[in-house]
Amino acid sequence: RHSNQERRSCRICLDEENNTEDPLVNSCECKGAAGDMHISCLREWLNQKRKVSSLSDYQTNYIYKKATCE
Repeated sequence: RHSNQERRSCRICLDEENNTEDPLVNSCECKGAAGDMHISCLREWLNQKRKVSSLSDYQTNYIYKKATCE
């Protein structure tokens, strides 16, 4: 847990936690606030790891790069 005096911020957008609908979560094994990110930023980061290619109207390939912490 983080103390009240410690300011947490998203490692993606660098904004501080102030929205209860898009809270900061720690989604990796980074220690402390280094792994904090908003849920919406986490979704965007994961979407950037995905490559989509449509082969036809009936077939779509999804290729994911390994999601590792930078």
